[in-house]
Amino acid sequence: MKRNDAAVFGPPRFSDGFRMRGFSGGTVVLLLILLCAGSAVAKDRGNGQTRTVDSFGPLQVGEPLPTFAFPDPQQGVISTRTLLSSGEPLLLSFWAIWCKYCIKGMDRIQIWKAELEEQGEQPPTMLFINLIDKPEFVEKTSRQHRWNLPIALDRFGSVGQRFGLGPTESDQLGGHRASLPLTILTDADGRIRTIFTSEGADFIKVLEREWRAAKQLEGSAGGEEK
Repeated sequence: MKRNDAAVFGPPRFSDGFRMRGFSGGTVVLLLILLCAGSAVAKDRGNGQTRTVDSFGPLQVGEPLPTFAFPDPQQGVISTRTLLSSGEPLLLSFWAIWCKYCIKGMDRIQIWKAELEEQGEQPPTMLFINLIDKPEFVEKTSRQHRWNLPIALDRFGSVGQRFGLGPTESDQLGGHRASLPLTILTDADGRIRTIFTSEGADFIKVLEREWRAAKQLEGSAGGEEK
């Protein structure tokens, strides 16, 4: 496979493509092998408090989410537009195996997602983009945590760069570090509503508040169109 190609190994939510061998039936994983150039040096973002910012690199609250697109053998393309086509707010999160706060955040989102579904509520559209890690390690981590979350594998960082996670020096283990966690919630129209740069104990409380506000905005817009 050429470096500028993307391989998609299916998830039920976004694609009917191939499932990656070795994943359990309960694990929903989308692995997208994308071009990337590295990522920024990590800093401790898990200081126990959830932190939101108005801007992060090229990201700005109120502005459209950066676009990205890559081939999908079943649907033709997976892109910002297709992720937003459900008409729901979008939750996009960058993570890595070494980032323990990212892992905690994903565990919390997994529980929150399940609770919403049990209550008959539609969760936001979600995509979790892993930076740098090898597919087998992502698979192992996903199975260990029993995640039912759509995961994209950004092997070389091109998507991360679009979101302000730019190239930097490698760490002493030979890998690349990033300023993680970085989680973005958009309105249904793709405009950035909230940028999370730290996910503390109150992360889900803040996330749900912002998500419900986005849903309310969506309902108001729908009412005006009638």
